[in-house]
Formats: sequence, structure tokens, C-alpha cells
Amino acid sequence: MNIRKTLTVVAMTAVFLCSISVSADVCKEYATDDYRDQPVWNQYGEVGAKPIAKFRIIRSRNGEVKDILESYSDNDLYSDFPAMQCYVGDTITFEDLSSPTDGSGIKTWDFQYYGTLGDSYQEYNYNILESARFELTEPGETAFFLCVKSNLPVKVGSLDPWSDNGNHQAIGKNKWFPNGMYWYFATARVIVNAAPEAKVNLKYWDVPNNKVFYEEQRNLGEMLGDNIIKTNIHITDWEGYEYSGWNVQTEDGDIQYTGDVRDVDIELAPWVPVKNLNVEYYPYVDTELRVRYWDSEAGRIMSEETVQGEQVVRDKKTTISYTPQDVEGYDYGGWSVQLPDSSIEGTGEEKPVVVGLDGTYPIKYLNIKCYPKDGTKPPPSTGGSTGGSDDIIKPSGECDGEIEWTETDSHRVRNGSYSDGTPRYRTCYHIFTYRATLSADATVTPSTFKSGYGFETKVNYSVKTKLVDNDGDYCSSWGNSRSAIKKVKDPTKATVYIPWSMTNRLGTQSKSIAMEKSGKSFQLPKSPVSETGARKIYTDVSLAGTKEEPVNHSFEIYISGGGVGSIEFCKKLSKTITINGDMFEDDFSGAD
Repeated sequence: MNIRKTLTVVAMTAVFLCSISVSADVCKEYATDDYRDQPVWNQYGEVGAKPIAKFRIIRSRNGEVKDILESYSDNDLYSDFPAMQCYVGDTITFEDLSSPTDGSGIKTWDFQYYGTLGDSYQEYNYNILESARFELTEPGETAFFLCVKSNLPVKVGSLDPWSDNGNHQAIGKNKWFPNGMYWYFATARVIVNAAPEAKVNLKYWDVPNNKVFYEEQRNLGEMLGDNIIKTNIHITDWEGYEYSGWNVQTEDGDIQYTGDVRDVDIELAPWVPVKNLNVEYYPYVDTELRVRYWDSEAGRIMSEETVQGEQVVRDKKTTISYTPQDVEGYDYGGWSVQLPDSSIEGTGEEKPVVVGLDGTYPIKYLNIKCYPKDGTKPPPSTGGSTGGSDDIIKPSGECDGEIEWTETDSHRVRNGSYSDGTPRYRTCYHIFTYRATLSADATVTPSTFKSGYGFETKVNYSVKTKLVDNDGDYCSSWGNSRSAIKKVKDPTKATVYIPWSMTNRLGTQSKSIAMEKSGKSFQLPKSPVSETGARKIYTDVSLAGTKEEPVNHSFEIYISGGGVGSIEFCKKLSKTITINGDMFEDDFSGAD
């Protein structure tokens, strides 16, 4: 080619070099000529076709072909370099796929590479790709470039017949093109990683509580080539738990297979070098019956006691027998058995009361109805203090969930021609305006209920980024599909603000409740005023509303955090519950 095409790149193609190792910095100058705009004249004075540069990289290990990658050989400068994943110990070779088009063959190969394997620029009058070979001995990246010249005879004064395809643009200068000319290369890159380590992550799961109570890692050594590593893991019993079964899971969360035999066969490969063996156990849990004596007229708990039962696991059943005691000054009015979710399992008056429990419901409540005799003053309740109310401090400012910002970029556009007919270019600058929108909604379950009970709420959200304005000084259409450079982060916080107070024997419920993040959603924390740690918000039994005249009560949820740069999202949700009575209209249920 007789000019050195150093791998400097203009701003419009800088994106293609940010992820490969090349020796030259980004060039801030522009060439005034472009080889794609230059015709090649054959010896008869006709426009000849330029050759096509194209090559193939072949990855081998121990003489066996493992992968093949072809270079990018079209003309889109915004296309990424094709990439091949290799490992230390592999060998790569090359195959020339170039086409001479109008000529009878390829005459010159301009083959370059830059990166971990070294930096090389040279033109060859023989097919260098047939003998190029690299042993991959260390991790890293290397980019390869090819431009070819055919043996098409050309007219005196014509440019040589080089290829002009590919997605890499370089500047070359000589005495004929002192201001530089753009040349083009077919490209591909090789990414070399260390040989992966074969591992099995053994995790023992407490299934009902969805937590890992023990884990260890089995290291099985380095993966050599594409060899398969097989292992067998024996599953043992664990004190305090009953074994249930297992599943084998990939790192991305896919379950490959399941079973319950004690010896598990697992296979690992270079493309899946790590797997999880999740072993499922169910804990033996203590059973207990929590007895509560109620003043039915005052709606107050007078006294409580807990009766312990035997341990159960999963569907194993047991019973606890309890005989309600007489309370001085009160008449016995029967009983109800209540589940932790506040539902009533059964009612009656007979004594003793036999309550069934199992691994699903190891704890139940026995509510004893007591009616005061005439003139009897109810004893003080043990249900906790009356409590107070905490001040609500809510986020201020606009909370519509939207953030806008601008980014600038530039590119070259044709701007007429010089007197000799060569194209003239100028730089066009753009200001792009982006908008990130946080969309969210909250579910409330149940939304209509009686006071004294609780409800669940869950927030689901999504974040979308959109280009809303493209202000270019010469060409407004360029960059209409440009993606934002700044990273948009998901929200990190959600807080529920309620206007009512609620106090029981366990304490006072806060009026501002921080939710817990789980994936693309937020859930309530375990309530400190719940007997069972339910993820609920509770209402006071005095909260207004009857069956005849239901009353709506509103509360708010603010979602914040994340965003763009130092600007956080803020999104406000308003939700409503409806109170249509109080819990004392039921059979002694409570805030559980």
C-alpha cells in the first residue's frame, strides 16, 4: 500500500477501540480523503471492483478444533468487532477468505494485530495467514486487522486496488495525501481467559425459611481443554432436620435435574465450570399453643400462657389438649382456635380443647371467651401500653419518578467539495436529552377488612430510559437511535407512611415503615407488633368504619434512591384501605 496505516481512529469510530488493546490513542484530527470514495481504474480506463478482505480464526486444543470465528467484512463502522472466547493453552490459526473480485488473485496482505500477543504492522507479498499461528500462554485480548490488494492491472495514475470493506477505519498519509486518507480493515478479536476452575457449591437449605444454613465449595481442579469432569457427592443427614431431596443448578439459576437419592452425579465442562447442588431439608420445629383469655365485652386480653408440645416436621401431626380455667368474676363463653394468619379454624364450648398442630402450623392460638358478671370491673389488660404517635417526615419536592439529563457527541458530515472536486467535511455537534422514568404500582391485600387486622402491600417497579430530544446543528437525524452513556440505577428504598397509630402488648407500630428490596420489587419487613412476624401493617381496632358505613383510609409509599449520577429517583404512590367493621365482631381474632 506504500503508506503506513497507523491504527489511529476518529471520534466516530472510537467506540470500536474502547474494548480492544491498540497502541495508538484516539485521533482528534480528520482525513480529507476517503478511499471508499475513490475509484480504481483498470488498464482499459474502466472502473474496477475492489477486492474483499475476509479471514477466519480457528481455535484448537491438542490438535482438535474447538471453535471458528469469521471476521467482520461488511461496511458498517458502528458494528462491534467479532470476538472469540479462548483459554490459556489453546492455539489459534488463520484462514484467508478474501476475494479478488475483478483480479485473478490477491497480491498483497496487510495483516496487523495489536494486544497481548504483541503489536505488528507489515505488508506481505505472500499469504501470511496460511502460516500465522499463536500459542495462547496468558490471559488478555488481541485485535486482528486485514486489508488486501488484488493483482488487477490498473491505469497509470490510478490508486492501487485495495479492499475498502470492514468496520475499522484508519488514517494513512503520504506525499499524495498529506492530509490523510481513510482506509478500512476487516476485523476480529480474541479474548483469552485463564482455564476455568471446576467447582461445585454445596448448599444445605432450610426450605420453609428459605435460607442456607450450611454451605461448602468442592474444588475439582482446572478444566483442561474441553474435557468433562465428573464427580459424585454423597448427601448426609443433618441434626435437627429431615432430608427431602436436591436439585442441580447452573450459575445463572437454571435447574438441570432433581432427585432424592443420596449419591448425586454431577458433570462440569469449560462452558459450565461451576454448578450448585442445593440440598433441601425441613427443620424439626417445636409446637406450642398460645392461650389467651379475653374480656369479650371490653375486647381486651386479660392473661396469656403458652403450652409446649412435641416437635414435628413437615406434615407430621400432633395434638395439645388444654382445659380452660375459670376466671374469678367472669362466666365462661366458649373458645376459638386461630391460625397465625388470623383466620379462625374452629369454635366450641366443650372442655378440654384438643388442638391439632403440624409442620405447616406448629403454632396456634386458643382464644377463651370470658364475660364479666354484673358489677365486675375488668382486670387490666396485658396487651401493652397505649403508646403514642411518631411524627411523619416525608420526602419533599416533586416525586413524579422522572429524571432528565443531556449528553453531547459529534460526527463528520459532507460539506461541499474543494475546487479540485474532493469532498469537504465539517464536524456536527449534537446535544442528546434523555429521560429515565420510574414506573411503579403497589398491591394491597386485603384492601377491605375490619379494624384490628393487618394488610400486606408490595411494590413492583420498572425503569425505562428514552431519548426525548436530539439537537444537532447540521443534521438532526443522526444519532436518533443512540443509547445513553450514563448508567441509570434502580431505586434502592421504599417507605410506607401511615396516618394512624397502633399499639399492642409487643409495642407500637411505626408510622414510617421501611420496605425491603427483593429483585424488582419491595416488600414489607416482618412486623414487630405481629405475634408471628407477619409481613403486614396493622390497624388499630378503633379505626373508623362499620359495615353500614365503611370508611376509606389513605396512606402513601415513597420510592427513592438509584437514579442518574447524584440525582435520585423519587416516586410517590397513594393507596387506600376500607374499614367495614372491627375484629371483635369475629371470633376473637387479633393482629397476627
